[in-house]
Amino acid sequence: MYGDIKIGGKSIYEIGVNSLREKISFVPQDIELLNTSIKENIKCGKMNASDEEIIDICKKLKLHEKIMSLPQGYDTIITERVNLSGGEKQRIAIARALIKHPQIFILDEPTSALDLENETIIREIIENLSRECTVIVVAHRITTIVNADKIFVFDNGRVVEERTHKTLINNKETYYNLLLNSKELNQVNIK
Repeated sequence: MYGDIKIGGKSIYEIGVNSLREKISFVPQDIELLNTSIKENIKCGKMNASDEEIIDICKKLKLHEKIMSLPQGYDTIITERVNLSGGEKQRIAIARALIKHPQIFILDEPTSALDLENETIIREIIENLSRECTVIVVAHRITTIVNADKIFVFDNGRVVEERTHKTLINNKETYYNLLLNSKELNQVNIK
């Protein structure tokens, strides 16, 4: 027995692959930036993106000032010598995905390798994005998803709980136990 995914009430089987790809953007856990300019890396998401669109997205992602501090700004070629943090690289990948203005935005482990400062920035970005489109976040870090409208807890490939953070905490089941055994316990409110 197979399930069905619907977008706007319409099954993905009725939408068509090309139309579906236009509606969805995905940022994998292990991002790959190309050995080309920052601008061209972002344009991979939408080849006809204007400079203004790119700058606007980078400002929203708190990247613009960093990019402008680089020797050639948006035309700086990404190499090992360009001093970009993991969080900045992650935000360039997010900019690439956002430039096409998706209806559904999927992030796989967006904060797994980030320091606290960059994790906080990414969480703010996710929260702001959720006002513009549907955001799906796959995460092991509970702090990344604590403000989600709905959290799905998986165990051995099955959904075992589905609620908000507060409700899941009050249920004191799988999610609660995961949190109790987590290094993040002191960062998350469990009351």
